[in-house]
Amino acid sequence: MALLVLGCIASIASAITGVQSFYWSSHNGAVESSVTYWQGSRRWLALVYAAVFAITFYGIYRRFPLAWSAV
Repeated sequence: MALLVLGCIASIASAITGVQSFYWSSHNGAVESSVTYWQGSRRWLALVYAAVFAITFYGIYRRFPLAWSAV
């Protein structure tokens, strides 16, 4: 359940900031990093992810059998 809450919070933060993903690596002292942003209307997809996480969390919290099969 904690991971579902974390996923919901991360998805909302992604929708607000527009950041889709980030990558960070260091090899032999050289640091590589990149940030990918949501493009256009696909930014709303992060809110869909947040809603799915929230609904699944609520279903598990209330012990609905359908929510358990979704996880």
